[in-house]
Amino acid sequence: MSKALWPRNAWYQAAWSHEIGEKPLARTLLNQDLVIYRDVSGTAHILEDRCCHRGLPLSRGRIVKAGLECGYHGLIFNGCGACIVIPGQDSVPPQMQVRGFSVIERQGIIWVWMGEKVPDESLLVDFAWHDNPKEWPRMEQYYPIRCDYRLLIDNLMDLTHIPYVHRSTIGSNNPSEHTSPEVESRQVPRGAWFRRWMKRVTPPLAYQRCMGWSKDTKIHRWHDFTYLAPCSILQGTGAVLASEEPEEARDRAGTLRFRIAHGIVPETEISCHYFWSTANGAMPESVEITKKLFEQVDEAFREDLELLEAQQQALLQNPGNLHDTKHDKFRIMARKALEELITAESAAS
Repeated sequence: MSKALWPRNAWYQAAWSHEIGEKPLARTLLNQDLVIYRDVSGTAHILEDRCCHRGLPLSRGRIVKAGLECGYHGLIFNGCGACIVIPGQDSVPPQMQVRGFSVIERQGIIWVWMGEKVPDESLLVDFAWHDNPKEWPRMEQYYPIRCDYRLLIDNLMDLTHIPYVHRSTIGSNNPSEHTSPEVESRQVPRGAWFRRWMKRVTPPLAYQRCMGWSKDTKIHRWHDFTYLAPCSILQGTGAVLASEEPEEARDRAGTLRFRIAHGIVPETEISCHYFWSTANGAMPESVEITKKLFEQVDEAFREDLELLEAQQQALLQNPGNLHDTKHDKFRIMARKALEELITAESAAS
C-alpha cells in the first residue's frame, strides 16, 4: 500500500465564507468531491457531491426550503446527507443517503473535518486577528494551483527564494540580505515556528509603494511564521526604520506590519487550493493602504503560483532525488510535523 499523502482526521479550509451564496459550490478536497451550500437559514453544510440515486453531482442542484434538491429527479437531502424527499414516493428507504461532513464556520472560514473519527474542535487553527477587523482590516484571496500542496508549504517555509522570484515586489536586488538574516526557530506542537530579522536593508518595492519610503531608506525587516499541520500557516511581517529599535517599534501604531493567514489544502496529488488573507495593522483606518497592501502581496503570490506549477511539471517528468541546503531547515521542520501526523494516523488505523 502506498503511503498516505495527507491525514484525513483534521480540519481543512473548504471555502471562505463569502464564497458560499445562493448556489451550491463544487470543490474537491483530498480527492473527495464535495458540495458546499447554505440552507435557507444561512447555515453552511458540506456533503458528498454525488446523488445516491443516479449519481449526478448535487452541486448541479438547487437550494430549497427543505434542503438541497438534486437537479436530476428532485430528491432532497438535508444537511446531514439523508434523503428526506423522493418526489412521487411516500417513503424514503434508509439507504438513500450521501455522506455528510462536520462543518464549523468561524473567522470568515468554512472548515470541514474530512476523517472518520469524532471531530476535535480544539484542533481548529485560530487566526485571531480575523476577529478584530477594526485594528486588522483584511482582504481575502483564493487560487487553485496545479501542484502538490506540500510544494506550496515548502515555498512558504523557505524565504530565501524571495530575492530571485520577487525582485519587483517583496524582494530586492541584494540576495545576501535575504540569505543571511538573524534567525530563531523551534518545533511547536503539530508544527514549526521561525522568526527572521533582516537588519539595515533596502525596503522592497512593495514596501516603498505602501509607506512612501525611497530606495535609499534603510529598514529593519522581520518575518514570523508558524506552520500548523496539516495545512495552515500564520504569518506576521513588517518593517521599521533602521534608526529605531526594532523590538520596541514593531508593535507600535504606524509601523509597517501586516498579518497573513495561509490555508493550503490538497485537491488531488498534484493540485491544491490556496486560501490567504492580508490584514493591515500599519494604518488600519486607511482603506487605501489595506487595498494597496493586498495588491502587492497578490502580485507576489501570483509569481509563486507560476513557479510552483512549473516545478510540479518538472518533478513529474523527472522525479529524481533532490538535495537540501542549510536554508531548508524550516521546510524540513514543517515536513517532519506533517509526516508525524500522517504516520500516527496510519498506525492508528
